[in-house]
Amino acid sequence: MKFSIKKEILLEGLNNVSKAVSTKNVIPVLGGIKFNLTNEGLFLTATNNDIDIESFIEKKYIDNIESTGTIIIQGKYLLEIIRKLPDGIINIEIIDGLKILIYTANSNFNLNGIDSSEFPNINLDISTNPIILNKKIIKNIINQTLFATSQQESRPILTGINIKIENDKMECIATDSYRLAKK
Repeated sequence: MKFSIKKEILLEGLNNVSKAVSTKNVIPVLGGIKFNLTNEGLFLTATNNDIDIESFIEKKYIDNIESTGTIIIQGKYLLEIIRKLPDGIINIEIIDGLKILIYTANSNFNLNGIDSSEFPNINLDISTNPIILNKKIIKNIINQTLFATSQQESRPILTGINIKIENDKMECIATDSYRLAKK
């Protein structure tokens, strides 16, 4: 894999998927971002086994694709490097299988990659029947139930909001076993 891309385009894609990068690395591959460069463009994927996020950068936004390929790069280091690079073109190249070279006109960075076969299989399909909600309404509903979620990690099932949608009705329920909020 070898390609060139503008910093701001790559950084936008990385910022989108970085929210799913695992901070508690029990499995090292979950701390990485999967780069899958095809002839159509660049797929960036991250997961922490709870959340899967994929971002796609079309070929027209990539300056140069010399060869395609797939590799996983540790997200924490990659984001820090890309953020601190000056604006302009960034070149990314895989050398010797799992070595990644990130370079610009004035900088060179070498990182160790992870084999893409270790990354969990993720199948993100676009829904043919999406649910369309007004963002103000959904934000209001979540804010009205969020106070009742548990702050203790000892019972993780109580740290979230249960969202149930049936027909044209959406119901949000949260509890910490003392309080109950339903909207």
